[in-house]
Amino acid sequence: MIHQRIIDASHAPQNAYVHNPFGSADPREIIEKLRVQRGFASERALAIAAGVPQPTLNRYLSRKSDTMEVASFVALARVLDVTPSELLGEVPLSSRMEVRELVRIMDALDEPQREALIAAGKAMAAAARPRKGN
Repeated sequence: MIHQRIIDASHAPQNAYVHNPFGSADPREIIEKLRVQRGFASERALAIAAGVPQPTLNRYLSRKSDTMEVASFVALARVLDVTPSELLGEVPLSSRMEVRELVRIMDALDEPQREALIAAGKAMAAAARPRKGN
């Protein structure tokens, strides 16, 4: 399975527990769910966007293969806008997609613009807090 493939491809000290000890989330189901949510019309469209050979993705998703190259798996995670750990089911999928959007926005700004955006956000949060005594 991909968990074992990642373990085999990594140095043990940096990758001792790659498996998911807390549940049995299937990466195939997660990939398919995210493919649809992210608007990829087919496995082929996802494979092309990720730069993964379509037959490789199809064999994995159809359970004809239990392995996938680590680089391909990481590319899928990147295109689906999740971490490899989320794709493996090791951690829950973030329900806070707006946080990722804010990170993308912040990355596009220069330092003074970031500081201004943070100050505006803090002011908005302070204004939204209920005041004591009201």
